[in-house]
Amino acid sequence: MEALQNLLQAGGLNHPSELGPEHIIRRVSKTQVSSYLDLFPFIEPGALLKGDTGLTVFNKYWGVSSPDSFAPPEFVSKLRETKLR
Repeated sequence: MEALQNLLQAGGLNHPSELGPEHIIRRVSKTQVSSYLDLFPFIEPGALLKGDTGLTVFNKYWGVSSPDSFAPPEFVSKLRETKLR
C-alpha cells in the first residue's frame, strides 16, 4: 500500500480513483512510449450495441462474438491450428 501511495503521489494524485489510462505509460518500441489512453481509446457507451465503435478491433470481433460461448471465432481457431504445426 505504501508503494502504491508513493506512485500515486509521484503522479500528483491523491487517491487510486484518480488513476487513469493517461497515467500508465508503455514502451511500444526502442524509441517510443505511449500512454494507455493513446493505445487503448475509450468507446462511447452503447457503441458495441449499435455495432459502430470506430475501432477496427472491436468491429472485427464483436460481429462474430456470441453470448452463448467463450469459443474463439473461426478465423482465430484457424490461426491457432497453424501455430501448432
